[in-house]
Amino acid sequence: MRALVVSVIVATAHLAAADRLKLVIEDDDGKVVVVPLLEDRDITFGRVEGNLVRLTQRDVSPRHAHIMCHLGNCSVEDLQSDNGTWVDGKPLTKQSLLRDKDVLQIGGYKLFATRDGVRPPRRPAMLIMGAKRFVLDRDTIDIGSAADNQIVLGDKAVAAHHARIERTHDHYRLVDLGGGIQIGADTYYRVELIDGDDVLIGASRLRFKAP
Repeated sequence: MRALVVSVIVATAHLAAADRLKLVIEDDDGKVVVVPLLEDRDITFGRVEGNLVRLTQRDVSPRHAHIMCHLGNCSVEDLQSDNGTWVDGKPLTKQSLLRDKDVLQIGGYKLFATRDGVRPPRRPAMLIMGAKRFVLDRDTIDIGSAADNQIVLGDKAVAAHHARIERTHDHYRLVDLGGGIQIGADTYYRVELIDGDDVLIGASRLRFKAP
């Protein structure tokens, strides 16, 4: 499960002006947390306790990134994390100004910078296999060689009903139905997919692209 724990809900949140930047984060259960970016407060993001915003997924570093606001401007900086911090799809290589409508990615989490506190509309994820694009726009999507699957793979090593993808909000779990699934070198029965995961089903290799 991609859990989200906001360790400290800032007690002075009422001081946040209407036009001040906020981060909108949504967890596995659809709970939306709005984190006000307050003046002169260092907001840290990471996997362990002690961060103001604790993001517990496996690809988040213990202390991953932080945001500091001063004189109305907020900047974001990666803290030498293992997987990097991304802004609007580009890797963050130095401290950078955070702007309204920017999308911040920390591990598999997306955090939306906004002044109105409203999360942008969701887009579905995809599985990519060569030139094929499988849009994951249902709550459950079955994968296998049989014609009644939503994703049909003609590979002989793929079972008739091989695997299933379960969607909850923006989170996608891959479930083995008995055919066996791998991500990288690891075998899983049930695993939450993160952006860029290399999924092996039978002899078919697919790449997961998060929304």
